[in-house]
Amino acid sequence: MKTATVLPSDATSLAGLIDLDLPLPPALTVKQTSKLLGLGLRQTYDAIHTGEIVAVRIGRRLLVPTCRVLELLGLPADQLVAGTDPAIG
Repeated sequence: MKTATVLPSDATSLAGLIDLDLPLPPALTVKQTSKLLGLGLRQTYDAIHTGEIVAVRIGRRLLVPTCRVLELLGLPADQLVAGTDPAIG
């Protein structure tokens, strides 16, 4: 039985999914988050509203911490997100 891969295993392909250069930025827009998770924009806003996805409001912008999205996907945030240092912990 074959299994389908939902997300690419390498960081370059992951960044290509959301049209970003590596390393990924510390925060994503709701639209980028929606694309990365494979959700509709409305579903993403609903998940933010219910607390399933953590988001931060800065002024009028709603941003989602990249490391939290990568955690949801089971990916190593310390290798993909700018400004994270695995040595610090």
